[in-house]
Amino acid sequence: CLPRFCFSFFGRYNIGMMTGAEWKAKRGVIVKALHGSGFLDNNKIAIQKATLTLVKRLEQEDGNEFDIFQLMKMLTLDAFGQAALHTDFGCCDSLELSRLGRNFEFLGSEMIRRLTTDVLYPASHVYSLPTASNRKYAEASSYIQSCIIGIIKERRELMKEDGSHAESKIPKDLLTSLIQCSNEGDELSEETLSDLLKSLLFAGHETTSITLA
Repeated sequence: CLPRFCFSFFGRYNIGMMTGAEWKAKRGVIVKALHGSGFLDNNKIAIQKATLTLVKRLEQEDGNEFDIFQLMKMLTLDAFGQAALHTDFGCCDSLELSRLGRNFEFLGSEMIRRLTTDVLYPASHVYSLPTASNRKYAEASSYIQSCIIGIIKERRELMKEDGSHAESKIPKDLLTSLIQCSNEGDELSEETLSDLLKSLLFAGHETTSITLA
């Protein structure tokens, strides 16, 4: 059984924490969404756009040295933002992790630290206390959740609009595909959609960055 602090990071509906019929159902939605109309083509465009932005930005920094791993983190975060949420996090253009990126990186490293801390160490049992570190952990989790939930709410409102003009404004990204797939069965809540997206971001961000670097 995973510690409670993992759920504040991953969410209650994270695909990696589900089992049985619930896991099978949510996995089915994700697989269908990943093969949804227009998503794969949009994914390629998102990667190309983020890559070109990073290359152009680095050309302006001729002679400066950079940590390639950090650059790949920025690239993968921007590519995910475009492909999954039609949102530009602006990391490649600024050569800095966005606020969402910084919070995500902190949560990842902090969670690993907590999971690898000796269970007999007293501090490993006080993560619910209002210490400075615990407050930062809670605030980072809340910020990421609120950002993604906000994007989901805006998208659902956009998808409710009628007419060909409204339809042309709907991005062909992973979020749209997830909503469309969930509408064909049991409609997924905003929290569930957010947790599924965080699952994919967590699963792909660090591993993709390491591979590219």
